[in-house]
Parts: sequence; structure tokens; C-alpha cells
Amino acid sequence: MQLYALGEKERVIRAAAARRGVDYRCLECGNLVHLRQGPHRQPHFYHLSTPTQCRQHGKSEEHLEVQRFIERSIGKGRSKLEHRFSEIDRIADVVWEERRLVFEVQCSPITAAEVKERCRDYASLGYEVVWIFHQRQFNRRRVSAAEMVVRHHPYYFTDMDATGRGGIYSQYDRVVEGWRSERFNPLAVDVSQPSYYKDNRSHVLLSQRSSSLYFAGDLIDLALHHPTAPYLQHAMTLEAAAMPIKEAWWERGWRRYVVHPYLCLFQAVLEKVCR
Repeated sequence: MQLYALGEKERVIRAAAARRGVDYRCLECGNLVHLRQGPHRQPHFYHLSTPTQCRQHGKSEEHLEVQRFIERSIGKGRSKLEHRFSEIDRIADVVWEERRLVFEVQCSPITAAEVKERCRDYASLGYEVVWIFHQRQFNRRRVSAAEMVVRHHPYYFTDMDATGRGGIYSQYDRVVEGWRSERFNPLAVDVSQPSYYKDNRSHVLLSQRSSSLYFAGDLIDLALHHPTAPYLQHAMTLEAAAMPIKEAWWERGWRRYVVHPYLCLFQAVLEKVCR
């Protein structure tokens, strides 16, 4: 479902303000779209011919509800939905220009390469991307390649349904070889309150982060401002248990100068015998 289109003089028109029977153009693919509405149907635009590839055409109700939720959270007038960046030929789901933030909502599968490209494109304009993954497709036991790309960046999940019920959340989880071995209860995130922490590599949850951006209520916020919370203490116990044991110098020497050469020699002998 599409809520925005281009009208006269390339002005962005919201479906609620559009007129039936008037030609509009899709923000992304440029094809003709018309207004559709009814007594029990939200006003929206539809393509006159089905496009082969168009994110606007394929957006679900859940996707749109998440966008509207972010807009309401930040405050109407402070953010923009479906904002086009002509310099990089991208349309951002939600833009908060004052804070130089782009929120990208993802309800369908996406490749790791596309995630990297979007982040790189927006970064070239000075914007940081905050990814919102819908749990219908993501946050499964098997971690997607797209999620792995952003694990050290600000990213969250959402359980928003088509009626607008739900929210955006953070969580503690442990990923081992691409699988979630642990997953804690969700932490409600307030996307209207972004903050940046100072360089603090002493905390295990911050040590691998490549961005200092976080939001009120998320896991980083909990670690920085509520270090004694039971939720965080449990997470830190698991982190400590998973850390590799540091070897003594003589153990490293034994493995490097005795065990490893022996294994190499043994492998060479086996290869020669098996010829």
C-alpha cells in the first residue's frame, strides 16, 4: 500500500489529500498511479500497471504502520516520510533531518549487500541509518545475513501489526555461528530520544560497536544507566561465561612450537602414503 506520490511540479502528495481520477506518479519507479479509497478502505495510491520492481508498490500495512509510529514518536513536522534523496537515488522510509538520521523499515527479505549499499549511500550525505526489522521475517533462531551486517550498528526489531498495535524493541541475544543461542525478552525503545555515548571500551556490550548512537530504553541505554538491572546482570553472566579462557605463555608456546609442527608433519606423511 502506497501513501505518497508525486503530483504537479514534482510535489509529494499524501493520499489523504489526493483526488480521484487524477494522474500521479510513483515516487520510486515513476509509473502512473491513481488514488483508491472507500468507506472501509484507507486512501492510498495504486499502480495502473503492475511494476516488476518497486518498493513502494510492495509495502505492507505493517510497514506503513511502523513508519507512522516513528513519525508520531518523533513528532509530526519534525520528520519526513518517503523522503527522496535525488543525489543517491534513494527514498528513505523516515528521515529526521535535525538529527541526521534515516530509519529504514524492513518487513521483507533483503540481502547483506543491499544493506551495506544503503548505509554507504546515506553515509555519503552525512546520515546514519537505523534499521527496524520486522519480527515476522527477522529475529529468528537462524540469523539472516542482513542482521549480521548491522549487529554492531543501531538496529531494532518491531512486532507492529496491520492495525498499528505493537512497537519497536531492543533485546539481548547471543549469536554463535549464525544461530541465536540465547534471546531475552524485548526492551521497549523510544526512537524520539537518541543519544551518543563517549568512547567506553571497558564495557563488553560497547567494545564491538562501530557506532555510539543509541536510544532511550535499548540495551545500550540499560548498560550505561542501569548497570545493576537484573536483565543486564543476567546478560553479563552469559557474556563472561562465553569469553575464551586466556592461555598462559607456556601453553601458547607448546601449541605453536610442538603441537602445530607435529600436526603438519603428520598430515604430510598421510598425504604421501595415500598417493
